[in-house]
Amino acid sequence: MMRSHDESTYNDEFKENALEIIFLFEVGIEFIGFPQSELQRLNDFYEIKCTQKEEEVKKRIMNIHYDFFGGANFKDRADPQNKQLSNYLLKELSEIKNTLR
Repeated sequence: MMRSHDESTYNDEFKENALEIIFLFEVGIEFIGFPQSELQRLNDFYEIKCTQKEEEVKKRIMNIHYDFFGGANFKDRADPQNKQLSNYLLKELSEIKNTLR
């Protein structure tokens, strides 16, 4: 069942959750790591029922998830490709945050 808020805006709870998840990724990307304890939070966020507009934001965040976990070299944090990936993902996260504002 869809929420009854205006479909052209973001629900405050969704926005708050999305910004928290974005922050987790910003920290994770900066340190090339991600706390196991936060993975359930990600999964819970991905399961939230939301509007079409919110779903688009959620998909963009999920793409960050796939790109980060699939592309980062966690064994060698100094790998130059991590820096390239970080720059790309942080720029994308910044754009997603601007979308939510």
